[in-house]
This record gives sequence, structure tokens and C-alpha cells, in this order.
Amino acid sequence: MAAGRVFALAGTSGHDGCHAGLHRGSRLACRWHRRTGPGLAAIGESIKCDKTRSGSVHRARLPVSNSCLLQHSPQTAVRRRILGKHMALATWTDQQVINQLNSGSKWSGSVITYSFPTVVSAMATYSGEGSGFSAFNATQQARAELALTLWDDVIASSIQKVTAGTSTSSSNIEFGNSTTGVSYAHAYFPSVGSVWMNSSYNSGQGTNDLMTPKIGAHGFLTFVHEIGHALGLEHMGEYNGSADTPSSYQDSTVYSVMSYFGPSWGSGSSNGEGLVAWADWVGADGKLYSPQTPMMNDIMAMQAMYGADTTTRAGDTVYGFQSNITGTTAAIYDFTQNLNPIICIWDAGGTDTLNLSGWNTASTVDLAPGSFSSANSMTMNISIARGAWIENAVTGNGNDTVAGNERANVITTNGGNDTISALGGNDTVAAGTGNDRIDGGDGYDTVVFGDSWANITWTYNVALATFTFMGTLIGTDTITAVESFIDSLNVERTLASLLDPSYLPAVASVAADSPQVTEGTDTTTAVTFTITLSKAATAQETLTWTAAGIGSNAASAADFNGDRTGTVTFAAGETSATVTVYLNGDSDFELGETFALTLSGASSGLTLGTASATVTIANDDVQTSPLLLSGTARSEVLTGTDFIDQISGGGGNDTLRGGASDDFLIGASGNDILDGGTGADNMNGGAGNDIYYVDDLGDLIIEAARGGTDTVRTTLDAYVLSSWLENLEYLGTGDFVGTGNELANRITGASGNDTLSGGLGNDTLIGGLGDDILDGGTGNDAMSGGAGNDTYYVDSARDVVTELANQGIDTVMTSLTSYRLGNYIENLTYTGSAAFKGYGNSLDNVIIGGSGANTLDGGAGNDTLYGQGGNDTLLGNTGNDTLYGGEGNDRLDGGIGDDWLYGGLGNDTLTGGAGADMFVFAEMGAGNADRITDFTSGTDKILLDSMVFTDLGSVGPLLEAAFGSGSTATTADQRILHDQSTGALYYDADGSGSGEATIFAYVKVGQILTHDDFALVA
Repeated sequence: MAAGRVFALAGTSGHDGCHAGLHRGSRLACRWHRRTGPGLAAIGESIKCDKTRSGSVHRARLPVSNSCLLQHSPQTAVRRRILGKHMALATWTDQQVINQLNSGSKWSGSVITYSFPTVVSAMATYSGEGSGFSAFNATQQARAELALTLWDDVIASSIQKVTAGTSTSSSNIEFGNSTTGVSYAHAYFPSVGSVWMNSSYNSGQGTNDLMTPKIGAHGFLTFVHEIGHALGLEHMGEYNGSADTPSSYQDSTVYSVMSYFGPSWGSGSSNGEGLVAWADWVGADGKLYSPQTPMMNDIMAMQAMYGADTTTRAGDTVYGFQSNITGTTAAIYDFTQNLNPIICIWDAGGTDTLNLSGWNTASTVDLAPGSFSSANSMTMNISIARGAWIENAVTGNGNDTVAGNERANVITTNGGNDTISALGGNDTVAAGTGNDRIDGGDGYDTVVFGDSWANITWTYNVALATFTFMGTLIGTDTITAVESFIDSLNVERTLASLLDPSYLPAVASVAADSPQVTEGTDTTTAVTFTITLSKAATAQETLTWTAAGIGSNAASAADFNGDRTGTVTFAAGETSATVTVYLNGDSDFELGETFALTLSGASSGLTLGTASATVTIANDDVQTSPLLLSGTARSEVLTGTDFIDQISGGGGNDTLRGGASDDFLIGASGNDILDGGTGADNMNGGAGNDIYYVDDLGDLIIEAARGGTDTVRTTLDAYVLSSWLENLEYLGTGDFVGTGNELANRITGASGNDTLSGGLGNDTLIGGLGDDILDGGTGNDAMSGGAGNDTYYVDSARDVVTELANQGIDTVMTSLTSYRLGNYIENLTYTGSAAFKGYGNSLDNVIIGGSGANTLDGGAGNDTLYGQGGNDTLLGNTGNDTLYGGEGNDRLDGGIGDDWLYGGLGNDTLTGGAGADMFVFAEMGAGNADRITDFTSGTDKILLDSMVFTDLGSVGPLLEAAFGSGSTATTADQRILHDQSTGALYYDADGSGSGEATIFAYVKVGQILTHDDFALVA
């Protein structure tokens, strides 16, 4: 794509100029340039034409030729090579983009005219176009007028058609075809303005067709592009006709139709994939499509030149399906006509809607100005211009993701499992069917359901401040930060009313009247369960119950007598009901069995709370041989044999020891010790503070509520405390995994690398020797790892971590948003994603932040701080510290000591503080230019990563010849440049060659630097 001009050369190599009439009534010099300034050049070198005069053109890479032809090439004809080492491209600021796209030439006045001449004298013919001239056909005129309208919509100036004359003065912009002097298409900047198309590219050329161009094809994009030149836009990089290297991340048709790179050119690194903004623009029909409007950065630059049109679609406009846009632009913005839209929307006012309801594939919608949306199996194909507001969104039946903006949005997602973030403003969300997640954000927000309250049930999670609504027509919706709810009959219930207990469904919970029963021998045993409602039923309600065996020794069907499932009915006003399950007795001597009664299928006025209750069927059969031992009221030691034993203690503090078989030990009352020995043993301590020895995976412990404080001592390498057991001690020597329950547990490891998890409750975890992992879980926990390199998981501000001196290198992993390391704990890692404050101690700490904005303070000691994501503040404090900023615009302050500072990605601020500090750079470009606030020449050092600064020679001090002053290299050897007037530091990979210098840092303005201040590091 080129703003093509011909500058005819009068000679060959060594000619000292290239002149052509560039605008009506004047001449402008286009001079050859080297990196060192004006001078002689061989034919085929680059030229630069001044952008300071009307009619001038931009820089171009030219083939060897006797003319300076600047041409827009067809989609399949341009071959590009990405040169160099694929270094990351800079992300430009908006002003840098505007500076690049603004050629410096534009039309004056409030009206810009155009025409379709029928004689060649009305066209500018500086490139030899005249002899092959033909007038635009009707299709071309219609497409050109559509493209002109798209540009007219975004600028304050009015673009108007006039009658074609016989000279170029008849209109500002004129259109014509030619078979000579035009490679594909080109245009002249203001104040020439002629736009030329090569008429050889007809319907036989497919997507490159310029005679009957189709919307979405490369040919129509060419019309939009060349008119951009005729209005004064440059390319997105310093190239013309062909291109080797994109200028920046934004040098892509994703952002600008003036780019030679991006997804509209096809895939692969030669088109910028992996270097510039990218998208998937292959339609459902398998064809590659091109932009159909000026894109986001084109609109921004054009409005900076001409001002914004404040009248374009200022009413309530619908873009997409069910569009109310009429006229020629309906072919662009009505998605029943434009089946594969790649557009940017400029809208001057009104309450507007982006309607994607015609697509049932997943859409991702962002309503913020300057944002991209993905739809119709494409990505990044619909954008909203900066400064434009679209208030409402409608999606189809896919699993859609929608983000609102700060205005009052109406978001309708129809079917699918959708995720909606309404953000600021007083928003309304109609989520439709499917299982949706809705976050209202700030403001007073409303959700509209597609069913009546009679068919909707809901629950509320107090901890998460989240509603869950359920219904056949609405699915299961999870809703946060919404203040009003309206059903299909327009009945509103506010947040306050839904939290009123009178509106909440009754909560049904089940409990066994006795958690343990004996089975009997030749009779049936009745087990009663009580189902309780949190409030009286307001109408008849029902639920279903099912009894089934569970656990490692589950009750079988033969253990039940009668129904194992049924329905419970609550009449209006009732609050409880009972269910009775009958068990068969037997005379078999066996292990205790378990079963559960579980609730399900609650009717609309009920929701389930505790939905299951477990009962243990205790064995009451006696093995007559070989041994039955029973204690007395005294404290006794009862020892079994190698056969199956049933040992029952009495009223004292008994010690019960089984043998080699699967034994049954029953402690009764007292503080008993139960050790089944080898085999899968069944142990029931009864009342009192009992101790159990577990050495077999089949060992079963039965405890009841309020049965004392009980302890399990085990040699197994993993153990989970079952209900009503408080303490766990590991007796082995290997690595142990110990897990608590809902009680306040005390769990003790041994000499291995143990993993101890408290679960619910306020737990005490003791690691012992070895490198242990201690996670107290929910509750206020006390954790002590002992010797070894231990890791603690802290999730409560009242968790206490205790370490002593010389007990290893220990780490705290925390989800709290603020944490200060205690004594003798070395490392701290934040596991959350919010803003985090982490503080070290006097040791050599390693502190790692999360993806949010972190504030990390190492305190005393030689600390290492990692900011990770977010805009972080890293404070080394005293000691020789190492600071890594990571992503984001970070502030790093080394404090006192000899510190190393790595800014990482983003524009960081680096302060070394007192001491000899090292500032390390492994990124460059406008988006990664760090500022050093206190560099001291001769004391501090700037270290350059050899993997990024690849043309500085060997690792070590920077050579004197590689250092230069100013922003432009003056010798072939200069690579690092220091502009004292701005403080900027540049890297120029080819010295005084044709490549551009890239900024990577700033020091203070006026700072004096020498080559000795720099070094290259591996």
C-alpha cells in the first residue's frame, strides 16, 4: 500500500537529487539520505522525502530502478522478510502512533471534494499513469463513495462529490484507472489527491479485484487505504510498496488499514505474526477477510488532524443484527449484509447497541471505548473507537463473555453459559437460559429473569456475597453485586427483600437420631432420621431420600429390610418429618458397617442444607472361638491372641492389644489405649481420652461426638482423621501425609519430609525434622516446622508460625493481602491476585508478589524481591539486595547497600540508593524504557543482557568505540547512545546503518556518562 509518486531520476548511480512536481503549482525536493545525512547515493538505496511540505511522501525501501516508484501492492504479490533477531517490538504510545500516521499534509477548509473524471487531464499523472487511463466504472464509484463515507463519518470536515472537470483543480480528490504507471494502486497526499487503480486487477484476480471489489476482500480494503493516503495518512511504518520489518506492536491491520502487516495478509512471521497485534480473521467459510472500515488508530490519527465528527449516528443506533442503519453504510454495519465483519465503530452519541444475536458461536464482547470484541468464530474483529460509547450488547446462544463500561448498560445474552461483568453504571442484565455468571460491579444493577418467581429458587452464600438462582427456563445463575431482580411478570425483588428470611426457601437438613446402632441377631433394628426445615413450609413441599452403604466397609443390600428410598412430604406449616430405615440382624461376627441417608430432589420451596447423615452399624455378635476377653471396672491390660479376638474393656483406663488377626477392640469408658496389632482391626474407644495405634490400611476407628479427646498414632505413610478424632501422631521414619478434620486437631510429624494439613478448626501442626509442608487450612492455626526447610500455608491473620534459629530455610505461602515475616523465617510468597504488601525481617529474605500491585519491603538483610505482575513497589531497605520488577510499571528502590535492580517489562523507575548499584536491562522499546533516578558515574553500573543487546561484542566492559553521544549513531561501531539533553539511552544494532535506534532507559537530564559505566553480561 503506497501513497505512490514517481520522482524521475535524471541520471544513474551518484545522482545528487530526485525532483518531481508534487503539488499543483509548486515543486518540492525529495533528497537522498544516508544515516550520516544528505549526500550522494546509489540507485536502489532508501530515500526520504521531507514531510514538512504539502504533497510529500514517506520513506520507502526501493528496488533497483531508474525511478522512485512508491506503490500499493496486491495481497498476493508482496513478499516481506522479518529481518534481525525477532526482538520484541515496542508498544507505541497514542502520540507516537499519531506522529507516524500524520504525513503533515491535509486538506484545508471544512469541505473536501471528490470527483470521478472521464478525461485524464483531471488526474495527476506524475508516475506515467496517463497513457493507460480509463474512468472508474459504476461499481468502482459505488465502492469509492462507500469508503469515502466511512472516512467522512469520523472527521469534522465534510467530504462532498462535485462534477468532474477537465483539470486537477476541479476537485481535491479524484479517482481513475490505468494500465501504466500503477503496479496495483497508489494515491497522492494532499494537495494532489489523485487515487489510481490498476485496471488489470479485475474479477479474475479474486480477492485483489479492483474493478468490482467486494466488501471484506483485499480490493475494497485498498480503496479505504488509498483514500487514507489522499486525506493525508502515512503508513504505520517507514515503508512503501513492500516492507521488511514492522515498526511497532501496533503496526498491524488489527489497528490500522495503513499497515503492511497483520492477519489480513495471511499467517506467518513474514506478515508479522508473533511480532505485532494479531487476530484470527478466517471466516466460517474458510476464507481470509480484510478490514472494511478505518480501524482504531486510523480514526484516532485522522481526528487528530481534522477533528472528530460529532454528528455521526448521534441517535440510538443498532450495529449488527436487527440494525437500524440505512443507506450505503448498512452494507458494513448490518450483519445480515456484511456476513464477516471486521470493523471499528465510531458513534457520536445516543444510546447504542452492539447486537450479535445472529451468531450461536461464543462471543467475547467488551463495550469499553478503545476495546476489541471477538465474534462469528473470529477474534479481535469488532472494535470501538477511542472516545466512542456503545451502551448495550446482545449476544446469541453461544457461551459468551461480556464486559460493560462505566455507563448504564443493557446486556442481553440469550442462551449459553455466559459470563457477564457489567462494571460501572446502573446496568441491566438479561442473561437468558444457560448457567450464567453475572457480576454487576459498581452502581445499582438489575437482573431480568426469563421466568416467574413461582418457578425460581435461590440460595445465598454469605461469605461470598453471592446468589445462586435456579429454574428450568433460566438454568443455574451465579450472581454477585446486583441490587434488583425482576422476573418475567415484571415483579421486582430487591437485594434487601431477597435476604429477608420470609422470602428465602426453607432449608432442609437431615440428622440421624443415633449415629451408631447395633444390628441385633434375628430381629430388625429401626434407625430413625429426622429432617428439619429452617422455617415452616408455606405450601406442600417434597423431597426424596435414599439409604445406601458408604465407606470402606459399606452396608450391603442384604443389611436392609424394606424400602431404601422414598419421598417425604411437608404440609404447609410443618417444620420436621422423620424417616425410618430398617436393618436386618444376623449372627455373623463382622466389622462394623456404615450407611448414609441422603436427601435430593427438593421441590421449589425447599433448598438443601445438610443433605446426608451417616450411621455406623456396630457388630454385636460374639465370636465363641478362639478368644473373648472382657475387662472389669478396674484399669487393666488385656491382650489377645493371633486369632480373631474381641476384647472389651471395662470402666477403667484399659490397654487393649489385639494380635495378628482382624480384631475387635471396645474400650468402653475410661482413657483407653487400643492397639489392634497386625491385621485390619476394628477399634471403638468409647468415652474418655483414648489412644489408637494404627498400622494397617484396613484399621477402622469408631468414635462418637463428645467422646473425649482422642489420639491416633500411626506408622502408615498417610492418614486422614475421621470424625470425632482430635489428634494425629506419626511414629514412622519416612515421609508422612497427615490430614485433619473439622475439629481442632493437633498433628505431629517425625523425621521425614512431612505434609500436614489441618482442615477445618483451629489446628496445631508440628513438623519435626525434615523439610515439611504445613497447611492449617480454615481456622486460626499454630504451626511449627522444626528443623529443615519448611513451608507454611497461611490463610488467616491469626495463624501463628513458630521457627527457631538455625532450623533451615523456611517459607510462608500466604493468601492474605498483607503479611510480615516473623523471626527466623526467610521467605515469603503471595498466592493471591489482589494488591499485596509483604515485609521481610533481618534475615536474607526472598519475597515473591502476585499478579496485582505489590508493595514488598525486604527490611534488613541481603534480600531478593520479585514483583511479578502489576505496578509494584520494591524496597530493598538495608543490605545488598536484588530486586526484580517483572511486568508492569514498577518502582524499585535498593536503599542502603550494593544492590542489583532488574526493572523487567514496563516503564520502571529505578533508584539504587546508597552503595555501588547495578542496573540490569533485558528489555527495550518505548514501553520498556526504565528511568534511573540516581545513577552515579564511576560507582554504579548499567548492565546489558547479551541475549537482548546482541551486537555489543563479547561479555565484559563496553568498548569505548561502541559508546556515542546524542540519539543518532555517527560511526559504524557506535551501539549505545546517550542523549544528555533528554537523558535517554539508546541501542542501535547497526551503528550508522539504516536501522533505527531503540530507547531502553533514561538517566537524569545533564547526567555525564562514559563507556566505563556500561558492561555486557551473559
